Amino acid sequence: MTAAATELPTTVPALRSLAKDLGLKGMSAAKKDALVPAITEELERRAVAERAAAQAGKAPKLCVICGKRRPTSKNGKSFNDQCDPCHVEAGWENTHSDANHAAVLAVAEAERTERRSPGAGSASQSSVGRAGSRLPASPEPVR
Repeated sequence: MTAAATELPTTVPALRSLAKDLGLKGMSAAKKDALVPAITEELERRAVAERAAAQAGKAPKLCVICGKRRPTSKNGKSFNDQCDPCHVEAGWENTHSDANHAAVLAVAEAERTERRSPGAGSASQSSVGRAGSRLPASPEPVR
């Protein structure tokens, strides 16, 4: 797969997206004249690496999460099968999960329900008067 065999996108946003998918850093504000050579160089580098791996009988190792980028060892021994962007996203997902998001939502929903209809959950317990009434029972008339 050479750069000539691969058709590159023609719009700058699509080129930036491709650069991000390829793991090229510092390309989020780059112009087309900088993006095209960087992407072409990366695609050629990957093609050479894939040919070398094919000759060695091994497929290149890719990130276990996205399957697009190569994993890095700087994420630690336990996470050396993930690329940097996926490792960062997984960290944020873990933080979100550890914050017990479901419990927070349950409390918020209970408060929202209470604000919509105050006392709706305790109406049957507080009713002392006639059936279906929330008013207190009137005192017995004196005879």
